[in-house]
Amino acid sequence: MSKLEVKHISKSFEYKKILNNLNLYVEEHEIVSIVGPSGVGKSTLFNVIAGLLEPSQGNVFLDGESIINKPGHVSYMLQKDLLLPYKTIEQNVALPLMLKGEAKKKAIKKAEELLKEFGFEMVAKAYPNELSGGMRQRIALLRTYMFSANLILLDEPFSALDTFTKSEIQSWYLKVHKNLGLTTLFITHDIDEAIKLSNRVYILKGSQYDSLDNISIAKSAKNIDNFLLSDEFLDYKKKIIACLQK
Repeated sequence: MSKLEVKHISKSFEYKKILNNLNLYVEEHEIVSIVGPSGVGKSTLFNVIAGLLEPSQGNVFLDGESIINKPGHVSYMLQKDLLLPYKTIEQNVALPLMLKGEAKKKAIKKAEELLKEFGFEMVAKAYPNELSGGMRQRIALLRTYMFSANLILLDEPFSALDTFTKSEIQSWYLKVHKNLGLTTLFITHDIDEAIKLSNRVYILKGSQYDSLDNISIAKSAKNIDNFLLSDEFLDYKKKIIACLQK
């Protein structure tokens, strides 16, 4: 049984089909990316998986149980960090636990422990406007983890960052993903980002297609020195581009 199974999902709005009989899966502890041009339904698919939208047909299973119309079973982070400006960093990170009914003192303590684990204890009492964009995204990712560790949905969370900050936070997230034992489904327009982060990449091309191309990124390839500059990396990029152009 896969951690997440999306089976025969279709979604239409006012007679316009956005998603057409899509199937995908994510194994536990994988990072799986979905790439595709704007307007093909990537965010719509995420909203269905998150339980925020009811599909026209199909089902979504998390650990074998249907989560259609059941928000709260997965964590969902959008492009903006959406940290509350009037709360400290530790209060922002603790917020998901308090929303689930945990006592404030206990929630704050857990947030402090998580921030300390990743070396952010020095900013626990700071406010979001005192931090850089990259640091706010890191904090937002940790807060997303606090909502639910079952499955993390990331909708282009690094797209607004400059190239150097993006590269740094991508490497940081790979370490967080491993250390916390996460499972991540990731939307991106950036093919390089998808290859760098993912175990597998799905290509979504629009409702005229009823299947997703699925490209696996070999673990051995990522162990190559300077993988991002290697022939292997370029070969994966060519494959993804070829799939998008079919």
